[in-house]
Amino acid sequence: MVSRALSLATVTLLIGCFAAAPSPALAQATMAEMGAQLLGVPVSTKTGWQVACWAVAHAYNYHLSSVSFGGQTWTGASGTWMPNAGSGRGAAQNTVTVT
Repeated sequence: MVSRALSLATVTLLIGCFAAAPSPALAQATMAEMGAQLLGVPVSTKTGWQVACWAVAHAYNYHLSSVSFGGQTWTGASGTWMPNAGSGRGAAQNTVTVT
């Protein structure tokens, strides 16, 4: 089951473009492939980018329309990373989440 912390995060993996909720298998897959639950918990910059890039690579399979981390957001529509407007430094940039 996807934890409540998964929907409250700071490195943000946003859902939307595919109009479906993220698969509950997303948390299981990150745990299986990365050895730990890395969604919805504070992570280092290096780990956060690894998780964010993994999420982009698996966006279609898990119905993700955008992935945000470190003050930047990738969207499936654009296929590129763009700076977030007004993004400052803080704990929110060091957490990976899915909505």
